[in-house]
Amino acid sequence: MPDLRTIRAGLGLSQAGLAALLGRDARTVRRWENGERVPPPELWLLIEAARRLVPHAGGSVATVLGSLTLPTPRLECPPR
Repeated sequence: MPDLRTIRAGLGLSQAGLAALLGRDARTVRRWENGERVPPPELWLLIEAARRLVPHAGGSVATVLGSLTLPTPRLECPPR
């Protein structure tokens, strides 16, 4: 899989642009790209989906990412 910097550039996004779409700070994206930190798995899923879908979707990255949802784990409380 390509690295984050390559994916971001291929999508035509700046670090600040990707950060805004993912609800993160641009410094966080910079740290991911520099290997100082690792994006959470759920964000990797969104980034990878955008990388694969945007060229075929005929829309913008924001449109594609906005249409994707991730399953939310259900937390159930044990019976009392």
